[in-house]
Amino acid sequence: MQSPRLGVSPIPSNAAAPNQAIAYANIVNSAKKSFTFKPLRHAIANPAKESAQEILERGGDYLLAVKENQPSLAEALREFFDEGETRGYGRLPVSRHERVEKDHGRIETRRALWINDLFWMDAPLREHWPKLSGVGMLERTRSTAKELELSRAFGIESAPFSQDQLE
Repeated sequence: MQSPRLGVSPIPSNAAAPNQAIAYANIVNSAKKSFTFKPLRHAIANPAKESAQEILERGGDYLLAVKENQPSLAEALREFFDEGETRGYGRLPVSRHERVEKDHGRIETRRALWINDLFWMDAPLREHWPKLSGVGMLERTRSTAKELELSRAFGIESAPFSQDQLE
């Protein structure tokens, strides 16, 4: 099934963790060369400024997983979302979606937060990413009788997300 927003197969809905979404993004990025014969409208890729610029030049929009190879951006997003979760996001409009699944003795909660107002981000960091319009966090909590597991992944995008896109 093609995603009209991304132009590639969507991340499987049964993905167990944000890390699987990142792994999926890596697969899409490595396969990018195999579909250069047609215009790339939208893509998921590794967060490299050159990849973002290439996608935009070809008329698309990007959704990039932020990893540790972009330390300034990764740290800024980690601090921002940690602070927001602790003290709140103030008057910033935050798009949210949460899904809870109970199965086989475990409870898994997946939460997505997306923010399109980036005034809080340092200008040089914002300007480094062409047409940057939003940042987000995907959080997965998995609990069983014996353990609690939490994982987070962050992303950036060139076309603003809306609430209905998170659901």
